[in-house]
Amino acid sequence: MPSIQQILLGLEEITNTWIMVAILWHVFFGVLSISLAVGARPAQRAAGIMLALPMFSVSALAWISSNPFNGSVYALVGILLVYIAARLPRNPVDFAPWLAGITIAYAVVALCVYYTNLETMVIPGFSDSAFTIMGAILVVIGIVLWASGAAGILKAFREGKLVKGGIFAITRNPMYSGLVVFLIPGIALWLRSWPLLTVPIVAYIVFKRLIVEEEKYLEEKFGQEYLEYKSRVNSIIPHVRFR
Repeated sequence: MPSIQQILLGLEEITNTWIMVAILWHVFFGVLSISLAVGARPAQRAAGIMLALPMFSVSALAWISSNPFNGSVYALVGILLVYIAARLPRNPVDFAPWLAGITIAYAVVALCVYYTNLETMVIPGFSDSAFTIMGAILVVIGIVLWASGAAGILKAFREGKLVKGGIFAITRNPMYSGLVVFLIPGIALWLRSWPLLTVPIVAYIVFKRLIVEEEKYLEEKFGQEYLEYKSRVNSIIPHVRFR
């Protein structure tokens, strides 16, 4: 059995040789996310098989690159995912979990592309320390924003009121905002990974679609009060209004 280093070197060789395939898989997940966002509803079984396709792609490329270990491992993972997918019903996918799954899968692909091809996937420009500082600042802001949003939502549920003050005065969805605008970009800068910088775009599309369902509930519950609040405050991108 090859060592971990040999496995990673093998994956790096595959990525270097087949970089366009990796880019096409990024496009695939992006198109799939957009399709779901605009109303496409494939069967759960079909969606599960689509998520398994990248594993077979990597397996095939590994075998072509004379790397039987990685080829076998990824083929087994792909077969396992297909087996799980085959046991799913033919009902249309439940929107929220599958969108979240696609976003996570896209992020995993981005990380794999980055770590197996570091020389060409690193963001050029400033020094490592500059990127680390910028990334750390964004990560801290993202964590604070996410935690503040979570605390505000819990308070709103307990009191049955619409929260409009504090962090909710600059964004209606501080938890989503913390992830999309600060936390994920911060990690990407910290690692100097340009593939990870594309993840917030996919996450933004996903969260914007999820917000539609959440806002229907809030409009029904709070009526005009929520509509006025919605007209003043952005959904995800924070907007500080100076009087």
